[in-house]
Amino acid sequence: MPLKRTTSDDPLQLNLTPMIDVVFLLLIFFMTATQFAQVERAVELELPTVGSDGTSVAAVEEERVVSVSAEGVVTLDGVPRSIDELKADLQAAKEASTAIDGPAVLIHGDSRCDFQHVAAALTACRAAGIANVGVSVETSDTIRR
Repeated sequence: MPLKRTTSDDPLQLNLTPMIDVVFLLLIFFMTATQFAQVERAVELELPTVGSDGTSVAAVEEERVVSVSAEGVVTLDGVPRSIDELKADLQAAKEASTAIDGPAVLIHGDSRCDFQHVAAALTACRAAGIANVGVSVETSDTIRR
């Protein structure tokens, strides 16, 4: 008794194009995310710690990062600046901004630095006309005293 063999002329093929597209999109995403994270890692800071009640994080389209190190060195997006240069750069950024309120500024102040340096950066933001200013802190359930 002869057995039937089902064979097809075309072997089964797997379409890899969608999988390759997904891999490329993931690659682009991670490359871009790494570039944005490098600005914040350029300066070694120990952020102040606050309680987790009442804290919120808002997403913004245009954000400038001002870092104040423990020694009082002020950087704008990883580039060291004096307070006068910071004010001038922020004024230029506000004029070039497409947002109504101008760019958002996030200040990373090291918890070991004098508050005077952070206050000077806040004053430079106010003098430049920046309305959207935030101060970065670490949140925890218990506050160190």
